[in-house]
Amino acid sequence: MKKILKEFPQTKIIVVFRKHDKWISSQFKRYSKNGYHWSFEKFYNNDNTGFWRKEDMLYSIKMNIIKKYSNNKPLVLRFEELKENPYSYLSKISNYTGSRYSKSDISLNVVHGSWSEKQLIFLKKFCSIFKKNPPEYYANNKILHWLLYRPWWLLFHFIMYLAYFLPKSYIIKKPLIDKEYLSKSMNKYDNDWKKILSISD
Repeated sequence: MKKILKEFPQTKIIVVFRKHDKWISSQFKRYSKNGYHWSFEKFYNNDNTGFWRKEDMLYSIKMNIIKKYSNNKPLVLRFEELKENPYSYLSKISNYTGSRYSKSDISLNVVHGSWSEKQLIFLKKFCSIFKKNPPEYYANNKILHWLLYRPWWLLFHFIMYLAYFLPKSYIIKKPLIDKEYLSKSMNKYDNDWKKILSISD
């Protein structure tokens, strides 16, 4: 961010925050669909020894960085508003950027729906047996990306599609994310979320 704002000091930043429990759950599901088969407790825990660390969860730290390097006041939005009142959400972006949009040109249809809990659990079971290490993503090499990553990506999607037709009781023995554990883990971020609510537009 520092480099971008140094090159383009006139840049105006739009940042979208989601309530911590929803956000970390979404990240865990994203990694799960990409072949990571660890438990949520290993992905994030209160001991700060998981893959996702406490410092990555503090939104106020990210806002402090923006305020430090940006010459313009950022537009702070809540992800939930996009679902609750999408046109209000879009109007805030339009007003902030000095642009216009037509409601008739905007489709609110879901383009890519989320994978279900059943599908993700089934994939994680598959990967724990047949692909213990998730495939490496080659962002800077298209050839390796298509040869070494994309085949696994396609297989993972096929496995999750297959899980759609299997009985839920056969696959789900325990929740993908324990709600009680999640709630206790996220309590510490209540004040951080209140800070975001106080500055959101």
